Amino acid sequence: MEAGQLPELLLEKRNLRCPRCKCKYPIERGIPNLVTDPKLRTKLEDIDYDTAHGIDEKRRINTFSDWQAVFDNQCVSTDRILEIGSGTGNLTWGLMHQSDFREVFATDISGKFLRGISDAFSAGAKNQTYYYICDANVLPFNKGTFDVVVGHSVLHHFLNYETTLESVFRILKPGGVAIFYEPIIQGKIFVAFILDLVSRIDRAQAMGVLDEKEHEKIRLIVGHITKEKRLGADKKKLAKMEDKYIFDLGSLSKLAHRIGYSEFGSMNYRELLPNYRAYVFHQWVMMGFDTIKLQKFEFIFDSFGETIGGLLAQTISTPMGFLIFRK
Repeated sequence: MEAGQLPELLLEKRNLRCPRCKCKYPIERGIPNLVTDPKLRTKLEDIDYDTAHGIDEKRRINTFSDWQAVFDNQCVSTDRILEIGSGTGNLTWGLMHQSDFREVFATDISGKFLRGISDAFSAGAKNQTYYYICDANVLPFNKGTFDVVVGHSVLHHFLNYETTLESVFRILKPGGVAIFYEPIIQGKIFVAFILDLVSRIDRAQAMGVLDEKEHEKIRLIVGHITKEKRLGADKKKLAKMEDKYIFDLGSLSKLAHRIGYSEFGSMNYRELLPNYRAYVFHQWVMMGFDTIKLQKFEFIFDSFGETIGGLLAQTISTPMGFLIFRK
């Protein structure tokens, strides 16, 4: 195989063989399957993921535009990039068609997703793209293989994301950078706070804007955002959840340096909007609420923008943001 792909594996008829442990891995429709545990799968295969998440060509273009801003900010090398958890290709499309990377490596635990990307996006790609079915915690690449490793809204799904970050550290070149787009508690907590405030004011003032089902939905989403205070590091309970983590920047910084990364930082998802209305509005729509009802609580956003958002704009995070680990 070409140097830099999987140097430790040998091509043997329709399989790849590891010369060390002699294990064989099948090649499925041209894509190596390197998953060591056959029980591993993603539940996301069971739904129409793109429709459920509003992913179309326009969304893919916008997604890459946001990522390109981060690449430019971090002055990343454009030689070889690995994407973890490519899914249906929301980011992969841009890496293949709009980026300057010489080689793109797309990985996912789902062969179905990777085959879909290959079939739909390969034509007209600017670079050489390779596909590997593999577990994010067992990345089958040699030490120091990649200049950049990325993941778009994937790390919070991994029960043992710490192991993923350790694997990423191993395969990054010295000076290489790993970037993940993820939920951040320093931003999400303000969404929870404002929603909880809306519910409390509606009840206390007998406004009657929200019905009981809507109050319950708010209670559940606030509980989800603040679940760490109840669950802590109880991985048995977290394992049952699809969205397992909302990341704390301080804890991640300590973890990054413990693993060996030389730097850890974050970038907001686009420019912060100090009144936080747009971020709460997004959650409001996701809950299926009538957007007109939110207008009854504009005074909360005005207050937030004039106080917390206005004075701490340089330190507040957007609810979703980019986590940056440099080796």
